[in-house]
Amino acid sequence: MQLAAEAEIERQNEETALLRDLGRPPSHAERVIVEQLSMLVVRGRRLRQCGKGADAEMIARLVLRGLTRLGVRQGPAKPRLSVAEKLEAKIAAERAAEGHAQAEVDRATDVAAGQNESARAASAQGGGGI
Repeated sequence: MQLAAEAEIERQNEETALLRDLGRPPSHAERVIVEQLSMLVVRGRRLRQCGKGADAEMIARLVLRGLTRLGVRQGPAKPRLSVAEKLEAKIAAERAAEGHAQAEVDRATDVAAGQNESARAASAQGGGGI
């Protein structure tokens, strides 16, 4: 009975960490997936401790597949952005997009100007017409 209680505490700790890594409020379905994944993590550890490495490896693959479906990526958890930080990021992205669009217009203008110059030069060399 004590072993089951310890495993449940460990599972709840894993669940809390996985929900934190999600980086947003989870849907009900995501909560269910996280609950099952946290149980698998604990079970995999127990199997590894008992010397059942092959079974633990199978569980590890299931956990990784579940994490992928949840959208949890490897690496350190990123802190949530404040409203002000989100607004700053949005404005910066919009400015970058405007700058990219302006660069495209400038490039198209330069190409058109170059084509006009080439046409004038060809016309001047060829005598200007028919």
